[in-house]
Amino acid sequence: MKKYTLLLMMLIISCRTVAITTTDSRRNMNVKPGRYKLISENNDIKANFLGKIIDYKLNKIGFSTANDKYDFLIKFNYTVTDSREIKSAYSYTNPYGYTTTTFNNTRLYIKYLKIVIEDNKSNLLWESQSKEEGWCPNIISTSPELVVSIFQNFPNDSINVRREFNDYNGETSEIKSAFSDTNWSCQ
Repeated sequence: MKKYTLLLMMLIISCRTVAITTTDSRRNMNVKPGRYKLISENNDIKANFLGKIIDYKLNKIGFSTANDKYDFLIKFNYTVTDSREIKSAYSYTNPYGYTTTTFNNTRLYIKYLKIVIEDNKSNLLWESQSKEEGWCPNIISTSPELVVSIFQNFPNDSINVRREFNDYNGETSEIKSAFSDTNWSCQ
């Protein structure tokens, strides 16, 4: 019996949730893969890295990069905002009857990623935004999950689609392997 309990505990621990995303997408016109130019509306190091992940995903679904003659202009931006603070308490009573209570305050952040696809005449074709709430303010730590969520129903409409990711998600693991020199933790 102990062997099965240990096995069940290991299975639960190994499949822990690392991110839960919520995504909305809207299609104005049909979008089929073609040549694109990618532009970030943020001008920083994290946006540069997010662009590489978005490029990777776009190429996986059939798009190809072009800087001069392109069919689509793809824009993206991200934001990280304070969400709320969670207060918790844990009490433990030792064998001698003394109780110790520990109080914790954890600040939560919401990470947003938005991608917009326009044709080469600036007509909006498709847009999607995904968000993830967690204790880490670093958007890079959950960027694979955000990008995968955005393109999960591409190019269709979707409203309030919730998706849970664990350590063994194939799509996010592939992105993390492609950028294996990246520290995906919250540091």
